[in-house]
Amino acid sequence: VQRTRLVKVAFLTPDPALSARVANAHVESYIHKGLELRTQANEEAQRFLEEKLVELKERVEKSEAALNRYRRDKGIISLDDKENIVVARLTDLNARLTDAEAERIGLEAQMRSVSQTDYDSLPAVVNNTLIQALKEQLTTLQGQYAQLSTQFKPAYPRLAQLKAQVVDTEQRVQKEIQRVVEGVKTSYLDAEAKEKELRAKMEEQKAITLSLKDDSVQYAILDREADTNRQLYDSVLQRMKEMGVAADVRASNVSVIDEAEPPLKPSSPKKGLSLLLSSFVGLVGGVGLAFFFEYLDNTLKTPEEVERYLRLPNLAVVPDFLGTNGRGYGYYARSYGYGHRARHQALEKKAEILGQEPVPEARSSTPSKELVVSAHPLSVVSEAYRTLRTAILLSRAGEPPRTILFTSGTHSEGKTASTINTAIVFVFAQMGVKVLVIDADLRRPRCHKVLGIASEPGLTELLTGQREPQEVARPTAIENLFLISCGSSPPNPAELVGSRKMQETLAFLQAHFDYVLIDSPPVMPVSDAILLSTMVDGVVLVVGGQETPKHVVREARARLGYARAKILGVMLNRVNMQSGDYSYYYRHYYGYYNHSEAEGTGLSNNAED
Repeated sequence: VQRTRLVKVAFLTPDPALSARVANAHVESYIHKGLELRTQANEEAQRFLEEKLVELKERVEKSEAALNRYRRDKGIISLDDKENIVVARLTDLNARLTDAEAERIGLEAQMRSVSQTDYDSLPAVVNNTLIQALKEQLTTLQGQYAQLSTQFKPAYPRLAQLKAQVVDTEQRVQKEIQRVVEGVKTSYLDAEAKEKELRAKMEEQKAITLSLKDDSVQYAILDREADTNRQLYDSVLQRMKEMGVAADVRASNVSVIDEAEPPLKPSSPKKGLSLLLSSFVGLVGGVGLAFFFEYLDNTLKTPEEVERYLRLPNLAVVPDFLGTNGRGYGYYARSYGYGHRARHQALEKKAEILGQEPVPEARSSTPSKELVVSAHPLSVVSEAYRTLRTAILLSRAGEPPRTILFTSGTHSEGKTASTINTAIVFVFAQMGVKVLVIDADLRRPRCHKVLGIASEPGLTELLTGQREPQEVARPTAIENLFLISCGSSPPNPAELVGSRKMQETLAFLQAHFDYVLIDSPPVMPVSDAILLSTMVDGVVLVVGGQETPKHVVREARARLGYARAKILGVMLNRVNMQSGDYSYYYRHYYGYYNHSEAEGTGLSNNAED
């Protein structure tokens, strides 16, 4: 039982009475087993303590013997008293040495005055009453002598007498001063000798003190070891006595509060609780798996993610019209024939006006499923490409970009189909507009396959000077849409697309076509797209929605940024519109276009006559 010292014993069997008997028998067995274990443990512990007691007794005797030997060897009776005497003597010597040193310093200053013959500044001379009295007498005699010398000649008896007294007094002053100086010298030598003697005794006493400290350290170690051994011995002896008493008392610390009784109803299974727990675990597991799969998905899925992650505008979202069984553009099999017949009629009419034979492809070629705009102009996919065209035209102020580069981060993101369908949208949107598609992917060209045109001659022959632009810019099955295919595979694609000839070619083509759309290789594997991005008016970055990792797209955007390319925005391609991220778009757009198709074909019940 939590937060108590109680233990609940339960036993599950189909028989209620048997369960109660087994639980009570288990408790009784546990109590008896506990008593046996306690008795056995006490006996083993008592044997161990007896052996340990003998060992500790020997250790106590050895430690005390070692302490006594050390006391005799060092002559230590009371370590504390001896240490106090030594320290007191050291303190006294230190004080006396300080006084002697101060006295010697004072006399040394007087000796400095003596060596400079500055006797008058000596304290002993200044404080000597005899010298001061003689100096006063000398001053008086010198005054009298000076006064008489102005009146009488030097031979005058009184003047001669004063002169003799002045000389005698000066001699006495010098004699007294000399006696004082000798006394100062003697005092200095005595003070210096006293200081040396006290310093020697100080060093001797210091050595004795340090020796005593060393002895006290070892003494303290031996004394502490002996005291510890005595304490261990007393503790083990006391424990042995306690265990001897406890062994005679066979009492258990476990008591039964309530004996087990046969239950009135079964304890398991608890169907309601099991069902609730199963439901909760399933719900938590499902939510956890959903978040885990979302965490593993490292792709761009929505326009909001594109703008937030790449800091670029999202130009359009194109559904995956090749992988949704026709739902992306609305009943492919039914509407395919209409678009195909319309293209045949347009080509035959054009050939009739020009007086030429109809183009063979217009009669026999099968249009690619990727040309969704020409085959299904009213589908959701076509509307997405029209949105892309509008975004490109409004991407900058003034004149819209006329040379547009389509590229992607890596291969298989649908940039070729996007380039051609966008070109078709430009053609359909404005009557008489001439649009040129250039297949600049010299390594893996696909534009000629999508449009059903031969690959050679093409861009390679144009850039190497073998053909002229008007020879390689060939019309397609769609009116006013022209294609410069790849041509033969060159050994140096990057050098060709990045050459001055490429710049001159783009300038020439821009003068003869309204819009030039370039299908280039992906940015990450090769540098062709980087070179081309510096020659065009704008770049559209095609991103495979829900497929391309984010770091690949970000690296591609960074490389284009390093080249100072004019990135118009991002086209999110091949998006699964039936996923949860696009439930809003799917419900509105598909409902609208399916309703429009039904009205156009007479399938709606509300159609008017």
